[in-house]
Amino acid sequence: MLREFPDDVYLSVATDTEAHEEEMYSVRLKKPIVINGIEKSDAEHLPARLANELFTKQEINNILK
Repeated sequence: MLREFPDDVYLSVATDTEAHEEEMYSVRLKKPIVINGIEKSDAEHLPARLANELFTKQEINNILK
């Protein structure tokens, strides 16, 4: 999503990282969508460790808000 839809999504440091065993990013939608009557702006969590394997530091900095 992050590479294919850069105008629609971005990364954010997950605010519920303490609920996980490692640092997490949240993949966020720039425009919320409604699913089953509930507005959603988050797509998924991505472990920082995995993000560092998939993206360069520069890419992460460009998509991190």
